[in-house]
Amino acid sequence: SLEKKVHENDGLKDSLKRSQEAVYKFEQKAADLESLLETKRCELKADYQSALEKAQDELDTCNIAKNDIAAELRTSKEELEKIRASNESIESKHSELKREYDNKSKKEKTIRGELAQKTQMLSIVQSNEKALQEHVASLESQIDRLVQDYETKLKMQS
Repeated sequence: SLEKKVHENDGLKDSLKRSQEAVYKFEQKAADLESLLETKRCELKADYQSALEKAQDELDTCNIAKNDIAAELRTSKEELEKIRASNESIESKHSELKREYDNKSKKEKTIRGELAQKTQMLSIVQSNEKALQEHVASLESQIDRLVQDYETKLKMQS
């Protein structure tokens, strides 16, 4: 039973370690996604700014017809919508990873509590085992004395 408890304790420790590793990985993924999101935002902002400047330069230097400018504006708006859709997808993935991270954190707290409880139970079992071993040793000593007394009485009678 003690070995079983020790094995359970080892299993809980392994499970806790794996949970901690998973939490660390999710934290890394969340940080990577946040960094990627910021990079994409900067790139998109720069791309959008570049497209607007290009449109203005072409208008000033080439006197582009109104229809051509409208077409380019529609293209820029489509690109912006694609960028927004991409941004929303990244934010959605970030939220999902954050929820998973929060769930893993809750599970880790539960496992830590269970580990503490099992550790306390193990300590109690070890203490009880020691007390029982001492009691058995005491009983063995008493039995030895009784056997010696009985043997002495038998020798005295014969």
